[in-house]
Amino acid sequence: MTSVRTLRLLQPLLIAAIALVSTGLAPLRAEPAAASPWAGVPEARLRLIAAQTAVDGQTARIGLEIALADGWKTYWRDPGESGAPPQFDWSASGNVAAVEVLWPAPRRFTAFGFDSFGYGGKLVLPLDVRLQRPGEAVALDLAAAVLICAEICVPVEARLALDLPAGAAATTAHAGSIARFAAQVPRRGADAPFHIVTAVTEGTAGQQELVVDVEAAAPFEAPDIMVEGPRPFAFGRPQVALSDDGRRARLRLPVFAGPGKDLLTTGTLRFTLVDGGRAAEAVLDLSTSG
Repeated sequence: MTSVRTLRLLQPLLIAAIALVSTGLAPLRAEPAAASPWAGVPEARLRLIAAQTAVDGQTARIGLEIALADGWKTYWRDPGESGAPPQFDWSASGNVAAVEVLWPAPRRFTAFGFDSFGYGGKLVLPLDVRLQRPGEAVALDLAAAVLICAEICVPVEARLALDLPAGAAATTAHAGSIARFAAQVPRRGADAPFHIVTAVTEGTAGQQELVVDVEAAAPFEAPDIMVEGPRPFAFGRPQVALSDDGRRARLRLPVFAGPGKDLLTTGTLRFTLVDGGRAAEAVLDLSTSG
């Protein structure tokens, strides 16, 4: 049990440690059904849920449901200034070629002066399972490790298993929940509700800012942005300026360069922009100005 302030300092070690999911955990395997049994701790219970009763194609849509107790949060793929991202190991599964996590848009939360990105309450991470042998049954076996935080932070490990037979598939009672969280995944390209016009860096090493100009068809309300980039760089909370009609936004983020005070000049950045119930994702090459 660790304070969030200490976690920020130990974040690289936490990310490595949480990946070491205990191999002694035996999965609670259900008979072919729509959900695995719950596992975890009272503050964070986890289970696998399926959108269909069987697999009848090359992929299967399932979900990892995480039920968090009041006041507890868990982390996005990029946790921000503290915490650690979830770790998933599917290697014990049968007939699984790959699993893609579809990340719903996170929200920013602050504790002890540090900003992190994640989720509270009930969460479903939609998962697309690609089969090694389409037309055959799937045996899902997940070793999951997540970090949850309130006033303290606790690593949670769970071993989850769910079997899906091959054949004609029917919709399950969990399909609506999975679809609701899938609709919260940031949109890309032409489907995105807003688009990045430019992204440039300004300033000198150790005092840089990332300036992002965004436009939208409908006016912004309270936009926020999360930026993922190359190490050692990280990005702080944006200052937001809106145009008179609210359809353009300029977001200025401080660039944290680590102890070496490196200068961010080139590279690829991944942007996740959230505004109320709208969210967009874009990957752009960086340019410089000034």
